[in-house]
Amino acid sequence: MREHSLLELPSSFYHKGVFDKTLKYFLSLEQTALILDVIQVICLHVKHLEEVLKRFGYISELHIKADEVIDEINNRFKLKGIGYQYSNGKIIRLDNELLHDETIQKTISLINNETYNNVNNEFMTALDHFRFNRNADCLVWCLKCYESIIKIIAKKNKWKFEENATSGVLTKLLFDNGFFDSFMNQPLDNLRALLGNSINNIRNKKGGHGAGEQINEVPNGLAKSVLYVTGATLQLIFDTQKEYEKKKR
Repeated sequence: MREHSLLELPSSFYHKGVFDKTLKYFLSLEQTALILDVIQVICLHVKHLEEVLKRFGYISELHIKADEVIDEINNRFKLKGIGYQYSNGKIIRLDNELLHDETIQKTISLINNETYNNVNNEFMTALDHFRFNRNADCLVWCLKCYESIIKIIAKKNKWKFEENATSGVLTKLLFDNGFFDSFMNQPLDNLRALLGNSINNIRNKKGGHGAGEQINEVPNGLAKSVLYVTGATLQLIFDTQKEYEKKKR
């Protein structure tokens, strides 16, 4: 609420006047970022309300489900050509619908569970930085979630590694343990170079160190491309892990 110059929600937020007051405040906003913030809070509140009613046995009191409300909001965004979507607790940027569905949204659905909770949080943080054009930070968090998913499957598969291992060492871990079939060596070696070297170099040069007197500027297109590549890579590792587990049975 700091961005809205509010120290706390109005005391009436939880009383019957909430709708009128929220609507009045919402209609008074002119900045897109603040408008999206309010929509995000409303979606979170609707989901929370549904969970509370379900917990106390009053779910029948709801005339519409939280997911239906969120779907309606996302459909309105799409209908009006607004490049945003609510997903997994956050408003995220939607730059290309096909790429978004096949990489960003599919990745979120795959890693949205307890096992991959850290990866999910880090990927959502990268998306959040991208939404607010904090592109250098976006790159840093892309690399973090890439490293995290390898560490998670390494522990699941009982591979030995150092917790502070670099992305290059972690990538090599996949190859050393036969995680991928041999015919995938060449394409995955290219992928290894991209994520193990390129993203790491971008992080080191653009977002990983102090900017000093020079302001770091990471092009929007670069951050977007890295996001898509990271999402696709997380999917690849996630799906391959399922196949790897089947082989070990």
